[in-house]
Amino acid sequence: MSGIAGILNLDGAPVQCEVLGSMNAALAHRGGDGGGQVIRGAIGFAAQLLGVHREAEVQPLLQASGVMVVWDGRLDNRGELLAQLDDDPEVSPAAPDSVYVRAAYEKYGEGFAERLNGDFALALGIRVRPVSCWCATRSASGRCITPGRRTALFSRPRSRPFSLTRKSTRGRTTAP
Repeated sequence: MSGIAGILNLDGAPVQCEVLGSMNAALAHRGGDGGGQVIRGAIGFAAQLLGVHREAEVQPLLQASGVMVVWDGRLDNRGELLAQLDDDPEVSPAAPDSVYVRAAYEKYGEGFAERLNGDFALALGIRVRPVSCWCATRSASGRCITPGRRTALFSRPRSRPFSLTRKSTRGRTTAP
């Protein structure tokens, strides 16, 4: 399982590269097959990838439209989504799951995560005013869960920047 992390500064302040970098470094043992970090203003995402899929992937995914995606998991309804998202030229059988996630958001808006089936955690950020960020995880039971419930995503109190990570150790989820 890969590792993902992110920061959303609710006050709009730029994400500090050193802070996101230290979060990403803490996830280095989860990767080995690439990764990186992207900061765009008040949003920053990081990923350490473990290549368990056939698709080549670069994460975090950043689109010219300002949509940023960081993803860890398995998307089980790729065929169904391929048919629904056929108007997006980047969506293909060879595209990584993160491209499907981005395309689903751009087509369906805020309800996009409900259309994704699999075992995953994701964060999607939009660099507009106000800055927006959606986080979701879906368990093996098929329930779509968001932060605020007991999930594999951790966040700080509202008085601090919102941060997230998904980091597993032998089936146990731990906070950064």
